[in-house]
Amino acid sequence: MEIKKYTREFENLKNHFECGNIIIDNFLKNGDALDENQGITYVVLSDKKDFIIGYYNIEVGCVD
Repeated sequence: MEIKKYTREFENLKNHFECGNIIIDNFLKNGDALDENQGITYVVLSDKKDFIIGYYNIEVGCVD
């Protein structure tokens, strides 16, 4: 298992990712994960780096 910043290099793997939550699945699949205005996304890859096990996104925000 390896964690990498999500880049276009991993786009061929995104369509096989499915966690059961359509909103979470679509964030990765519709391109929002590559939009740095949406934060930085990291993917957890399988040992063979042939599929995405999961991902997380870090976004900076502010509450007044």
